[in-house]
Parts: sequence; structure tokens; C-alpha cells
Amino acid sequence: MKIRIAFALGIAILLLAFAQRQHTMAAALSEPRQARSGPLAYAIAPTPGYSATIFGLLDIGTGTFHPISTTPTLASGIAKDARSRLYFLDSNGDIYQINPGNGKVAKLGPSGITASLPVALVGMADGTLYAMDVQNNLYRVNAETGAATFVGATGIAGYNPFTQAYSSSLAADCQYLYYIQGVYGNYPIWAQFPTLWRIHPDTAQADLIGPITPTLPFFGAGFVDGKLLEFSFDETSRGGPGPKTYRVNVTSGAATFVSNLNVPSVYGAAPLGEGNGCDCSTDRHESER
Repeated sequence: MKIRIAFALGIAILLLAFAQRQHTMAAALSEPRQARSGPLAYAIAPTPGYSATIFGLLDIGTGTFHPISTTPTLASGIAKDARSRLYFLDSNGDIYQINPGNGKVAKLGPSGITASLPVALVGMADGTLYAMDVQNNLYRVNAETGAATFVGATGIAGYNPFTQAYSSSLAADCQYLYYIQGVYGNYPIWAQFPTLWRIHPDTAQADLIGPITPTLPFFGAGFVDGKLLEFSFDETSRGGPGPKTYRVNVTSGAATFVSNLNVPSVYGAAPLGEGNGCDCSTDRHESER
């Protein structure tokens, strides 16, 4: 009898321990995972009212933007040249250089693409600067003067920013430029689903990769740690999702969630430190993961 009681008590203790372990595991699974911090990048973000843009630091992993300074004019995109100097293109087509420490800017001059409306400015791994306009023409930009030289038409259908709601973003790695464009009426009704294109910088030839999944309005991009990062627009006012960071596979267009942003969007990002964060011997493989 004593043996049976001891055995039953042992079983009860084991069952209680198992139940407590299951409860602990369930509680751990139900709690939201804490986002992993890093890497950091220089970035341009709009103010909540979209009346101005801010230069600052973005924690990619947590989605936290830390402002440094307000730009004197509306900035579109951010780029880094071969000497790790930072630049942005404004809505008037002028090129500015940014001091990364205090955010002070110096105007270099007009790009010359004002009439056709500039879209974004990016820097490739070798430091060459490129810009696009709304007709999807590609330009090479002089980092000393800001003057743009026409490279060619990509052949991607353009859009009218005055009559159509649109989303576009531009980024570059060691070999190519990557461009996403979408045109929509009232989100989430798309006239043209967001689509990823690979552009050859020397010829402006565009190769279609495919539609982005999920279909989100991306308004900024950047290559950080060899990965293509895209930043979606805040659509909560129209019943859509809030602003987010995604990592995009450059061979398929599949987008993987990274973080929620604490700003309405990010108009462009460039990594900290020397260079543009791409190891040209490996970044092709990294960005395809």
C-alpha cells in the first residue's frame, strides 16, 4: 500500500511539473518578442504632417528613427558617394550635401532634371550617384556640382504625380539599381501593383523581376548590410497598415517583415561608417536571402 501511495504521489508531482512547464511555455509564446536592435543607418523621414523632412538615424531592427535635423527643403532619398559623403535630392531637383554629425546642409546646385520632376537619389557601392524622374528616366549625378547627365530611358511606364497616387523607391548595390513603382487610387485598390525592376546603371536597361508581395506602397529604400530594405507608407488613415520596414528578395520580389516604424515612412536610408555597407564579393548572395 505504501509503495502504491508513493508511486501515485510521484506521478502527481511529475504531472504538476509538466503542467507548470507547459504554462510557462505558453506564457512565453503569448508575449511579443522584443525586436533586435540594429543595424543603424542614416535616413530621411517625413514629419507627421508631411510638411517637412528630417535627417536622422534609423535603427533598422526596431524601426526607431532618431531625428538629428530638419532639412531646409523637402528631401527625397539619401545617397553616399565614394568618400562616404551624404547627399539628398529635393523636390525642386537641387542636390544638397549633409553633415552626418549635426545634420547641417550645403546646397551644391541644380541637378537639371527639375522640369521632369526628380524621384530619388541613390549611391552605388562605388560611390556613383544616380537619380530617376517620374518618366522613369535614369541620370548620373556629379557629386561635386550636383549636375545630372542623362543615361537613358528605362522603358518602365511613368506616372503623373499630380493626378495619380503613386509609390516609388530606388536603391542600389554593387551592380544594379532596384526600382519599385506602384500606382493606386484609394488604397488598397491598385491601378498598377507595386513591381520590382532591376536597372543596369550604364545603359538604363530595366529587367522585370516581378510584383512585390505583400502589395504595399513603398516610398523609400536602401541597401544596408548587403540587404535591400524597403519602407512602406502609413496607410492607417485609409484603413490600411501602418509604416513598416521590409527586406526584399532581389530575385523574386518577396518581402519579409522587419520592423514597425515610428515615423510615417522613410524616404531613403544609407548605412553608417565608410562605404555603403556592401561587400561586393558577397552582397549579391546576402540580398537574395
